[in-house]
Amino acid sequence: MKLSRLYIILFMLILSFSAQTQQDVQLSQQYLSRINVNPAATGTSNYADAYLFARQQWMGFEGAPSTQMLNAHGYVQDIRSGVGLSIVNDMIGRNRCLNMMFSYAYHIQTGEERFFSLGLSAGLIHRRFGGNIITEMIEIDPDIREILSNGQSVYRPDVNFGLIYSSPKFAFGLSATHLTHYLFKESWFRMPLHGYAFIELGLDFSQTVRFTPRAQVMSALAYGSVLGDTLKIPLMDKVDLLFDLGGTLSVQDKFWIGGAFRAGMPFSSVSVTATVGVNLTPNLRIGYAYDHKLGNTFQNVKTYGSHEIVLNYRMKLTEVEVAEATPRFFE
Repeated sequence: MKLSRLYIILFMLILSFSAQTQQDVQLSQQYLSRINVNPAATGTSNYADAYLFARQQWMGFEGAPSTQMLNAHGYVQDIRSGVGLSIVNDMIGRNRCLNMMFSYAYHIQTGEERFFSLGLSAGLIHRRFGGNIITEMIEIDPDIREILSNGQSVYRPDVNFGLIYSSPKFAFGLSATHLTHYLFKESWFRMPLHGYAFIELGLDFSQTVRFTPRAQVMSALAYGSVLGDTLKIPLMDKVDLLFDLGGTLSVQDKFWIGGAFRAGMPFSSVSVTATVGVNLTPNLRIGYAYDHKLGNTFQNVKTYGSHEIVLNYRMKLTEVEVAEATPRFFE
């Protein structure tokens, strides 16, 4: 009986997160490289940058969410633009979302060290839901059972748009992802339309110490899932919001520490984050983040911490005037 109850709880977790986390992945160190959610951040420095993220939620919990992401981009002086590539692989249980996007950003200088950037990215999104033996243990609609047991897979085009205004001490950005959302009817596979807004400040306490406070708001259209009526999961059309407040403190451009507070609505999920990083060489950096969710995801289910690692390799380009559209504390 206890084992059956555990399976049902796990099944509900997978269904709930499969529906809700059709949202974009939420990385604790996203501020280091935003091109996957805001293409205007493409080519915003004098470096060719490659970022590799790996995130594992709820360590020790089988089927827990797992995310890997590669962001690579650089500035092309001849066209005064940035070009880049973003690949995101997100999995929970046997549910997988793979998103590959090519990005372009045009940077307009509006003043001394002040820039306005417009970005567009386009590519493909692949969603796959694999079978799950837990469906044999509860009664659900036969059509839904076929999807869950046999698996379904679909490819769809995807488009993102963003803009950023930046100066040495301030940056502000707006963006929207999955603009092709309304072109397709199948709610189970399409990605919700997302909106983002962020603001960052660069505060120099001395020549060697800098504090970078930041805030971000994400909104996601949560459409009604085909599972909603059958399993009584309240996922009808509405807008989910996620607020993220945090900051980082860097010392001598050698290492940094930071923290953040994240709260979601309407489910009121709350988590806290601690981050640390170090510049291993002038071209190689590594960062680590630990997330702790406050409260239980579901009653009687223990919440595990989430771990995230990021590697950044950079190559210096020619000396060009390029905005730091996302001020980086390790510059």
